[in-house]
Order: sequence, then C-alpha cells, then structure tokens
Amino acid sequence: MSDELVVLCMVRDAASNLQRLSAYLDRNSPSLKGWIFAKQKDGVVK
Repeated sequence: MSDELVVLCMVRDAASNLQRLSAYLDRNSPSLKGWIFAKQKDGVVK
C-alpha cells in the first residue's frame, strides 16, 4: 500500500470513530459532549 492510501484509511477510521464517540456521548453525556465541541470550536476560531 502507498503512504497516501495508509493515511486515507487512518483518516477514514478516525472519522468513523469520532462519529461513534459523538453518538455515544449523545446517549450518555450530552453536557460533556457540548463542552468538548465548544472547546473544539474555541480552538478553531482563535
């Protein structure tokens, strides 16, 4: 496999893991999820 393909697979896996984590937090701890995503947005804006 080429390096590009390996990276694409890693990115795809990370994205699906994020979606799973997001869904898990929605069910179990929506306030924690809101805090995490708010922190993420703060980091992106600054």
